[in-house]
Amino acid sequence: MRRRQTPMDLHQQLEAVGVDAIRQQASGDRRVLARIEAASAALGESSALWTHPAWCMVGLPHRRPDDEKPWVRRNGGFHLLVAGGHILDEEGHPRAAGIPYGATARIILLDAQTHVRDDGVVPLGRSMSAWLRRMGMAATGGERGTITAVKEQLLRLSRARISLHWDLQEGSGRRRTIIDQTPIDGLTLWNDGLSDRWDGALHLHPAYVAALKRRPVPLSAAAVQRLAGSAMALDLYLWLVYRLYKLRPCESGLVVHWADLAEQMGASYSRLDHFAAQVSAMLPAVRDVYPNARVVAMAAGVQLFSSPPAMPRKLSTQNR
Repeated sequence: MRRRQTPMDLHQQLEAVGVDAIRQQASGDRRVLARIEAASAALGESSALWTHPAWCMVGLPHRRPDDEKPWVRRNGGFHLLVAGGHILDEEGHPRAAGIPYGATARIILLDAQTHVRDDGVVPLGRSMSAWLRRMGMAATGGERGTITAVKEQLLRLSRARISLHWDLQEGSGRRRTIIDQTPIDGLTLWNDGLSDRWDGALHLHPAYVAALKRRPVPLSAAAVQRLAGSAMALDLYLWLVYRLYKLRPCESGLVVHWADLAEQMGASYSRLDHFAAQVSAMLPAVRDVYPNARVVAMAAGVQLFSSPPAMPRKLSTQNR
């Protein structure tokens, strides 16, 4: 019986004997081969994506939420509030656009934050297909295709009202700061008949662009591509990229309890043990694409240790 490899074993073996030898040892096991490819891509990473630090602290819903209720997530004294907006249909009647959710909304945001120009414009290319390719998606039609999913999440993102709340303790009192940080405040949609002649574009809010440029968080493009099918995995990756590097070295690490982690993630579970099981199941995939992450799932929660950055600082700065 083949011994199950830990994520650290896998990266060490890749560096010691190379990817071809490790592929042969996998004996055609598709799940093991997928992890090998993810780990190999992470070790050879050369491209960065960028995000606002807020999305490393709290997350949008993982699944379609109740669009009638505002979405709230909390990380300590930091709160995210998202309310769905409205849009006119083809007959000019207003309808609810809803709250953005899922992995697709997250990928759209990462792409926009990475390619935004100084004037706040995010060029999307000469067609929907070109933009999808840039985001690593195949252009598929139909009710469940990528084109339909991206259009829906784009409308939800562009119409949603997003605000950030900070509660800070000052002496015997408490101060609250509220900032509207809706990322996308305009967009140009394609006319299907003129898609080869009409460039699509998003427009990010000037305040959001300024905040992004002040404190951008670099992410591995290969890691995001590998985790793109899971909102939970993306949330965990962004959180660990931001949190582990900022930790001070400590032998005992920092334990983030399951209840606290559930309040900041985009998942909604009726039972905390189900949430803990899902996070524990996702961590190996996240560690595969973040080789230096020192994180352990335990009974009480997730134990974090100070770790090197996910992207080399010199490389990520050059790419920005």
